[in-house]
Amino acid sequence: MKGLITAAGKGTRSGLDGKFRKEMLPMYDIRGGKLVLRPIIDLIINRMKENHIHEIGVVLSPEDSITKAYLSREFPEIQLIFQDEPLGYGNAVGLARDFIDGDMFILNAGDGVILNKELYSRMVTEGQNGNVNILTGFKTDSPRSYGNIEFSREGEIIGVVEKPDSPRSDVALCASYVFEPGLFEEFDLEKNSGELTPSINNLITHRRKFKFYLVSRDEWISVGVAEKYARTIQTSLEYCNRLIKAQR
Repeated sequence: MKGLITAAGKGTRSGLDGKFRKEMLPMYDIRGGKLVLRPIIDLIINRMKENHIHEIGVVLSPEDSITKAYLSREFPEIQLIFQDEPLGYGNAVGLARDFIDGDMFILNAGDGVILNKELYSRMVTEGQNGNVNILTGFKTDSPRSYGNIEFSREGEIIGVVEKPDSPRSDVALCASYVFEPGLFEEFDLEKNSGELTPSINNLITHRRKFKFYLVSRDEWISVGVAEKYARTIQTSLEYCNRLIKAQR
């Protein structure tokens, strides 16, 4: 299995001006049993490496010299893929087709991470062993603001839609997934306007195998908008402190 991280956005909603990108904003993590601050993209890479994923690609903007310098110094083995034009999340993922090269892969946006390491490990293991696509999500009072998941009465995933006017559930997609390489065959960038969710929906309608994990709201952290960043970093601190206390 390979790992793919998309980190080409400017982060204007996060109060940034494009020179310093949101994936470089710090979050708390535990390294060697100690509390540390690391860029959120570092947390994501560490999650992948902890699960023996060593072939990792990161999609960056060619203008993002700060993230490029950090990754080149700390993770020189990572393959950098550049999105020359800001054509959307789906376009960024599609640029990694040659890198993925027919393998299953775990996909993570560069500005969010699942704090629950056991859940992340299950996603990797099931993706490797079961050839299954995996979606994760959390319950929200504002489903119109996110990618939205529709379930059957039996609880099976039957569709996803991006920021719907009429949400089909109260569950929003976390930007952390496991996909089969067939996802790339579903990309129709003109039709999908660069979004990822229509291509995921195509896989679902073609009856490919999917599994879903519901993530506790305090176990998914995302940089998001500027006004909520303080709460996000506080959530990462509280979660790490709970783990450290439990290990004593």
